[in-house]
Amino acid sequence: MTADANTRPFSNAIRNAAEDHRPLVRSEVYGSGPPVDAVSDEILDFVLSNVVGRCLDLGCGVGPYLGHLRAAGFEAVGLEYSPDIVAQAVKLGRPVIVGSATEIPFPDKSFDTVVMIEALEHVPNFRLALGEIARVATKRLVMTVPNFEAVPQLSQLQLIPWHMLEASHVNFFTNQILEAVLSDYFVNVSVRSLGHFFNVGEERVYMHCAAVADIS
Repeated sequence: MTADANTRPFSNAIRNAAEDHRPLVRSEVYGSGPPVDAVSDEILDFVLSNVVGRCLDLGCGVGPYLGHLRAAGFEAVGLEYSPDIVAQAVKLGRPVIVGSATEIPFPDKSFDTVVMIEALEHVPNFRLALGEIARVATKRLVMTVPNFEAVPQLSQLQLIPWHMLEASHVNFFTNQILEAVLSDYFVNVSVRSLGHFFNVGEERVYMHCAAVADIS
């Protein structure tokens, strides 16, 4: 089914620019939408299969994965940078507090597992954040990031993955890059692809890089 032209992405922005006799500006094209209270079933299975003990959901948004962790019986809290988003999470009954990934407001070894789903790509000083994770966790990091490898793969078809247009993305990872970066802070780093959504010929294209990394 083909979407109606008036309901496609950017349709309002295009119409407004035409009415104002001007071009679209960058902020109208490269932007971030509101936080989504939804999970990927595949990522959720990955998370639930790898977390242990008490969990910190770092950069949790409104807490969709946090909610599932708690429903599965894990003791879990969330940390989110935006006070407005934290307020939304609290209204949903989720224990989320305001804080930064580069200055996590918990003592050393406060958690067994840190979960970080689609968040590290938003952190300018990602190395400081990884150091903080290694400080507050005793056992494991479980994380995903968008898979930049999809960009060169889909360039053969002149396509760009929609999620790569997020203006707040400042770091871009492939499986190989993510494994190398995490290996500077953790041991037994295991990285895999999740979110198969396209084939280019016989080559499979994935949306996410997923990693499990042990503290020691």
